[in-house]
Amino acid sequence: MSEMKSVKIGPEFFQKELREYANWQWAFVREALQNCIDAPGSQEIHFQAKDIGNTTVVTWSNNGKPMDQETVENKLFALGGTGKGFDGTVGGFGKAKTLLYFAQQNYSIHTGQLVVNGQGGDYTVYPADNRKGTISVVSIEGNYAESLNGKASRFVNLAQWHGTFHIDGVAGRANLRKGSHRRDFSFGKVYTNKTEENMLVVRIGGIPMFTKHIRLNRCVVLELNGSSADRLTSNRDSLLSKYSYELDDFLTEIAVDRRSALSSKRQEREFFGNVRMSCAFNEIPEKPLHVENKPSEIPSLFETTKYEASAASSYSTTRAVSYKMRFVVYNRTDRKIPKWLTPGTSMRSFARKLVHTWASILVELHNITKKSASFSVGFVFDEDPEGSYVAGYESHNGEPIYYINPTLPGFKRRFSSKDKDKLIAIAAHEFVHGQYGRSYHDEDFAGDLTDLMALVMKNRKRFNKCFTDQIRKVALV
Repeated sequence: MSEMKSVKIGPEFFQKELREYANWQWAFVREALQNCIDAPGSQEIHFQAKDIGNTTVVTWSNNGKPMDQETVENKLFALGGTGKGFDGTVGGFGKAKTLLYFAQQNYSIHTGQLVVNGQGGDYTVYPADNRKGTISVVSIEGNYAESLNGKASRFVNLAQWHGTFHIDGVAGRANLRKGSHRRDFSFGKVYTNKTEENMLVVRIGGIPMFTKHIRLNRCVVLELNGSSADRLTSNRDSLLSKYSYELDDFLTEIAVDRRSALSSKRQEREFFGNVRMSCAFNEIPEKPLHVENKPSEIPSLFETTKYEASAASSYSTTRAVSYKMRFVVYNRTDRKIPKWLTPGTSMRSFARKLVHTWASILVELHNITKKSASFSVGFVFDEDPEGSYVAGYESHNGEPIYYINPTLPGFKRRFSSKDKDKLIAIAAHEFVHGQYGRSYHDEDFAGDLTDLMALVMKNRKRFNKCFTDQIRKVALV
C-alpha cells in the first residue's frame, strides 16, 4: 500500500490572495491589529514597519494570552479554519493567516513557550523560553513601511478599544466614539459625530473594517451587530450584498436630504391626549377647518391617560370651529426630557404658548390652502451639536404629526417673541412635507414651498392672531 501524500502549495498560490482585497496594505494592518485586540486579556499593542533594503519588516505584538501548540497547528495554520471561537472576537473567515503570513516572504511567531518559523505553507514549531503574549515578525517583498505605519495610525484613529497602541513607537488610544444614534438597521446601528467630514466607517465591535467617502459634513459610523461571517464578504472589505443595497440606499438618502435621512433615530414617543385651546379670533375663515382625532384613534395605552381632553377654538362669537389635536413628545436624545417641557402642572408658560402657536399656525396653513385633514402636533427633542434640528414631520401609524423643537442642546429655550415669521416659515416647510407629500428637499419640494410662502405672504395678516395676547393658555390636562 502506497504512502498517503498531501497537496504541496507553493508561495505563488498565496500571493494571489492579495488580489482579493481592495487595499491589501489596509487589510494587512486591520487583520494584524485585530488579532492583537482579540487575544484574551490584551491591553498593550505594538506595531512597527521598517524598510530594510528591498524588504519591509513588520513587527506586531500584544500582551494577551498566548497560543498553545494545538491552537497554532490546528487553527492558526489550518486553511479555511479560524481560532476565533472565544467570546469578544469578531473574526470568523480564517483568511487573515494567508494575508499576514503565507503570502509573504517569511515569518516568525513567538507565543508563550513556542516559536514558529515559516515560509509559505511550510513551517516549523520549536520550544522556546516563555513569553507573555505573542509577537509576529514578517518580511514583505518591497518597501511599504511608510504606508503600513500610516494605515496603522489610521486604524487607531477609527477604532474604539480600551487598551493602548504603540504605532512606530508613538503611543495612542483608540477612542473614536460612535456619537449620536441616528438609525437602526437589522444588521447594525448608525451614528454620527463631527470628528471628520464626508466619511463612513463600518465597524464591528469597535474595530474598523473599511471606510467610504460620502456626501455629508459628518463622520457616519455604522456599528455592525453579529459576526464578520454574518455581515461581511470574506475579505471584509464590504457588506454582503443584501445589506450593501440597504446601506447604499441610506447613503443616497443622506446625499439628497440629510435631515430626513438621519431623522429615524429613536422610536420613543409619548402621546399626551389632546391639546385644548381657546382662542378669540377676529376673523372668520371662508371655510373653517375641521380637524378631529377620534378617541378611537388614540392608542389604547393612552386612552385612560389624565391628559386626554377635547378641544374647542372660536374664531368669533358668531361662528366657531372645534378641533382636537393629540400632543406628542418625540425624544430623539439619550436624556430624560424635563417635566417643564412635557404636559402637566410643571410645564412652563413659554412651552404651553409655543404648543398653541405652533398648532394655530398649522391650522391657518390648512385654511389658506383649503386643505382639510386630521393631524397632531408635538415637541421633538434632538441634541444636534449645532442645534440645527428645529422641526420635523412624520406619518406615524398613518397619522400626520408636525413637530417643533422648543430647545437648543442642553434644553435651553430656542424661540422668543421675536420669532413670529421664523415660526411661520418653519411650519410652512413641514407643511409641504406633510400635505404635499414631498419627502426630499429636491426641486419639487422647493417649488411647492415657494408657492406656499407666496400664499403665506399674501395672507400674512391672518397669522397675527396666532401670536396675540387674546390666546389663552394651552390646556394639556
